[in-house]
Amino acid sequence: VKATHAVDLASEWKECPDLAEMVNGPSDVAGRLKRGLERSTTVAQAVLLEYLPGEGEDGEKRALWLLNTHLFGHPDATHVRLVQACTLMHQVERLAKQKPAPDGSEPGIIL
Repeated sequence: VKATHAVDLASEWKECPDLAEMVNGPSDVAGRLKRGLERSTTVAQAVLLEYLPGEGEDGEKRALWLLNTHLFGHPDATHVRLVQACTLMHQVERLAKQKPAPDGSEPGIIL
């Protein structure tokens, strides 16, 4: 394990300009979406793993972000889950760029 990170899906959507603009819009739907996101306690866990090759392998180290979450579960909250999933992908892209694989490439991602 090379790194760990928690993603607070109830607030980190604010860091994605497109999502923040949509959620903070003037419509009633935007207001309900914002309330749903702010009331949610959903988090995701991210772990950066580094594969260390064994004897006889090519000798390259490889990296992989492994993420786990349970999106907001209310049956009528598909809009909240959609924003949470988009937020999570935005954060994963940011993490992959901040902590590249040992060879400088972007690590793999499993969600």
